[in-house]
Amino acid sequence: MHIFLQSVAGSGRDTMGLGDILDDFLRERFGGDTFERIDRGVTSIKLKQKALNNFNEGNGRFMFLLENRACLTSIKLVSVDTIVIFDSDWNPANDVKALNKISITSQFKQIKIFRLYSAFTVEEKVLILAKQGHILESNLDSINRAT
Repeated sequence: MHIFLQSVAGSGRDTMGLGDILDDFLRERFGGDTFERIDRGVTSIKLKQKALNNFNEGNGRFMFLLENRACLTSIKLVSVDTIVIFDSDWNPANDVKALNKISITSQFKQIKIFRLYSAFTVEEKVLILAKQGHILESNLDSINRAT
């Protein structure tokens, strides 16, 4: 089983983000050689290609952490059967746009997609509104108290 985790928002904060927490968890639980990670801090094309090759060739890697700002059309993942989206964008349509940037080739008939989010938070409320078809503008003043 190969799992692809994607941070869609790339929150832009300089503090520890969910990607860092997942990185620490995976390193502690499974070891540093069981996953690959590319985020906006990885600017070297050679390092990105090495991470992609390590994941695609197997080499014991079962998880790939990818931030959307690091997504390029040159990223091609094979044998992916599960995608987990975390740190979602304020506009969930951007989640789909980020996924469309990369090429996913899989021998599996279905690819499972999950979204991690915190319950009882603004993030959850935004995802509920998006699912109901409401479009959120980047101008927060346009959101009324009832929303």
